[in-house]
Amino acid sequence: MKKYYFVLLLAILFMFMGAGNLLAADDIKVYVNGNQVSFPDQKPMINADSRTLVPVRFVSEALGAQIDWLEATRTVTVNHKGKSISLKIGQAVANVGGSRVTLDTTATQVNNRTMVPLRFVSECLGAKVEWMSSRQE
Repeated sequence: MKKYYFVLLLAILFMFMGAGNLLAADDIKVYVNGNQVSFPDQKPMINADSRTLVPVRFVSEALGAQIDWLEATRTVTVNHKGKSISLKIGQAVANVGGSRVTLDTTATQVNNRTMVPLRFVSECLGAKVEWMSSRQE
């Protein structure tokens, strides 16, 4: 009987932990030049490495970049002002302008959206990235 209550307690604990993470993800807002970026079908998230991942298309296009997806290699390429960034799903290495760069997390796919580290991609495109724990609107 003790085992049953322990498992039940763990299940409830994990349920609340998961709900907290989902709520926190809904609160993530991204702004480019003061304008909030819209994420219509997949919201930004914080992954297991505590990194903010965003759907690459919406942020990159807001910064003026072009996005290409190559399904055969599961690679996303971001092109902006002659600079190219390539990230392969599941790998912690990117190609930036012909140079290999090691990341502290990987790009991933969630709900058919390619999620990339916000800070890495944005800074590679020349954007200044700031984290604000809350923003008044």
